[in-house]
Amino acid sequence: MGYRKRMGQHFLRDPRVADRQVALADVKEGDVVLEIGGGRGFLTERLAAAAERVGARVVVIEKDPGLAGMLKDRYGYHSGYGSVVEVIEGDALEIGWPSFSLLVANIPYVISSPLTMKVVEAGQRKGGGFRRAVVMYQLEFARRLAAPPGTREVSRLGIKVQSTHSVRLAFRVPRGAFSPPPKVDSAVVVIEPLENPPIIEDREVFSTLADLLFSRRRKKVANILRPGAIPWPLGEEGWMRLREVLGTPRERTWRTTTDADEKPMGEKRPERLTMEEMVYLANTITSFLKNGG
Repeated sequence: MGYRKRMGQHFLRDPRVADRQVALADVKEGDVVLEIGGGRGFLTERLAAAAERVGARVVVIEKDPGLAGMLKDRYGYHSGYGSVVEVIEGDALEIGWPSFSLLVANIPYVISSPLTMKVVEAGQRKGGGFRRAVVMYQLEFARRLAAPPGTREVSRLGIKVQSTHSVRLAFRVPRGAFSPPPKVDSAVVVIEPLENPPIIEDREVFSTLADLLFSRRRKKVANILRPGAIPWPLGEEGWMRLREVLGTPRERTWRTTTDADEKPMGEKRPERLTMEEMVYLANTITSFLKNGG
């Protein structure tokens, strides 16, 4: 079956990589494993074998009609895996996902950001989300997603994801592990829900704040959060409170540590804000929007 460049398809061919992904997933009895982008079934085959051994199920979502048809023929009702594997033809970004406990994905890198946000949203479902996601990304994307808040590599997506989930780069994957090989190396990332995530009063405010700050990441926070530059109607009292929180003027400073050298939030660039500071800023804005401070 030919390679479809327009879909960004690079098919994994190194069995050692697929085996490590399955080992990281750690399939257990009763699990529902969601695979996004089954491709030619290289990873599906290993997930199906692991699921069959322990009494679990695999649900595969594949957008490409030809590949979806091949997967259905190989793992469908009349195959040996008919009771273990279900193949759904569709766009993973557009269709609803079934409930699942594990997610494994080797995805086209062009959909990395929206796919990751959909994974995180699935993890916040009422009644319980997933236990673990094992996802292949472009190496640089993976590094920025996993970079801790307060470091130069952190991204706006990383901030959003790490407010509810832990993210770790598990291992690097050379470009030669794929056919055809991409132009860059890849990495497998493990995403797991936090046991005690920070309390964020309004996730939309938090998300908008992250977008606003990291779209101007080279500027100081106080120069970004100024009248006329933010989407929230704070009013004069709200701006006074926000300036106080940002530490401008300097003598009125909220700090995350007792270190005398710690800069006020307003003097930092967004990439240097800790998660605690991001949450505090968002919750301060939310509090004023709800009750005027």
